[in-house]
Formats: sequence, structure tokens, C-alpha cells
Amino acid sequence: MGGATPGLYGGTQSVGSCDVERQITLLRSDRAKARSFAEDARISGKALPSFLRGLTPVVLRADTRVTSHGYRAGGGAVPARQAVLQAGTAVLVDDRGAPRVRCASGAPLSDPVAVKGGVIQKGVAWNGYRTDRVVVVKRANRPLESLVIVDVAEDSWIDRRTGTDGEQDRRPEVLPPVTPDDIYAYPAATGQESRTEAESPDGPAGSGTRDSGTPDTGSQDVPDADAELPDAELDPLDGTEPDGGDLLLEEEPLPETDDFLDAYGGDDGYAESAGFPG
Repeated sequence: MGGATPGLYGGTQSVGSCDVERQITLLRSDRAKARSFAEDARISGKALPSFLRGLTPVVLRADTRVTSHGYRAGGGAVPARQAVLQAGTAVLVDDRGAPRVRCASGAPLSDPVAVKGGVIQKGVAWNGYRTDRVVVVKRANRPLESLVIVDVAEDSWIDRRTGTDGEQDRRPEVLPPVTPDDIYAYPAATGQESRTEAESPDGPAGSGTRDSGTPDTGSQDVPDADAELPDAELDPLDGTEPDGGDLLLEEEPLPETDDFLDAYGGDDGYAESAGFPG
């Protein structure tokens, strides 16, 4: 799904999903996390503030596969993990329409990595989760001036300029030739028992609802992924409360094969220091 696709993301008119300035302040106070974040985001440490301020807050309208990065206690990075984020999760996207930060944890996100073999799912799937409906976002070919997103409170369209928090939201000059639900129903309206506002971990922006925790995949234990992430660093401001809604994906071991692909495919070439000036 292209990052410029109208309705790929949602939001609330004139309301951002994340406190970006708080994230900047927290990273300035923790140089180890700042360096890890910069390396995962493939930017210099000095560019962190402008990078974060250039992102756009939205909520996912479909379960979305990403590469998720995190931190250990004390600021050290953990290996990148393939994951599926649940629809309704608040994220920051770049000017190509790709998710770059998860708002609930402040953890960097990057493009998903192709796997060589089968995939093992770790965690408990949420109601309505289906692997054939998971979206992989393909970056737009050029920088976008704005994103056409769905106003999840009014079921209408918003033109949100990239790099803004929603303060410049307006009605699109040219409306998409579809309704928001023609792209995705939000929450999913599939004719089967799937997500509702009470079942989604975040609910539509502004609802403040979250999943009560009824899994649909048996008694499988959920790995404590959040134990490796920092405390919530980006406060959702529009009422969403992402609370974990993700599944980890691991490749099945393959005999006599090359090592698995890493998240970037080579030396990252970063300088030793990624601190902030001053």
C-alpha cells in the first residue's frame, strides 16, 4: 500500500497524536537512548530534533507490518524485530508516508524486512486479526506536501500537511473518489466478530477505549516486549492509548542457509557520538 494512499491513516481534526517536544526533551536527557534512536532512524544525533519535528502524527487504519526497534533498561538498544502493529496505534510518519516512530513507547520504526522462509508468530492475536489483511507501507516516490487522512471522529476527510501536528488541517480541495470505509472500515467492519471500539487497544482517536484483553488464539503467552522499551515517551494527545497491540514475527530456522537478513543489510556507518549540541 503506497504511503500516499488516501485513507491509509486516520486522525482527529486539528489534534496531533503525540507530544514530539517531550520526546526531544527526553532524548536530550539520555544520550545513550539518543544515540540508539539516531542509529535506528539512520540520522545523525544533531539532526534528531529536526527529524522528529518533521514527522506527522496519525493513527493506523489497518494492521501494519514494520521493523520495531527498542531499548534495554539503561538505554542500550535491542535487536530490531519484525512486528505487526494493530490498527488504531498512534504513529509518526515521514514525508514519504512511512511509519517512523511509535507514539506509545517513543521507539523508532523502519520498513519491514523480507524473510527467507516461514514466519513464526509470537504473541496473542487481537480479535479480527488476519494475516491476509496486514498492510506493508510502500514509501511514496517523492516527498509529500500533505497526507489525506480520515477524520475518525467524523468519518470524513482531512488534508494534513506533513511535518505539522494538525494545526493546519483542512478539507481536501479534491475529495478522493471513495468513502473512508471503501479503503478500510474503522474499526474493521467485516461481517464477522472483529474489532469494535471496545475491542481495539486504542479505539478511534478521541475515544480513549482499549481492549479488555480477550485473545482469539488460545492460551499462548504474550512476550513481555515492553520490558525492553523505555517508559512511555510520546504522550498520545488525541485520546488514543496504544497498549501493546502488536505481534512479533520471527523467521523459522532454515538448515544450511545464509544468516538472516538484518534490518539494514550492512554497516550503518555512524559516527561514535550522536549526542545533542549544548
